[in-house]
Amino acid sequence: ATMASYDQQFKVLEVPPIVQELVGAGVQEPPSQYVHPEQDRPTAVISEMPDPIPIIDLSRLSAGSAEEFDKLRSALK
Repeated sequence: ATMASYDQQFKVLEVPPIVQELVGAGVQEPPSQYVHPEQDRPTAVISEMPDPIPIIDLSRLSAGSAEEFDKLRSALK
């Protein structure tokens, strides 16, 4: 089999450079294929922080602690 027949049998794809290669080449801006138009980007939603997430002690929970069970129930709401 020659190289020409290999190319005819399989589609050869060019692999885009990895970040380290881009940095090594001195590229300062990301290639356009990695940049989404602003209207397609997710918007950041800033809201008030909910109540703090309770810390559940699993050993106390497995020992039947009602207090730990209540904290777990609260966290799952």
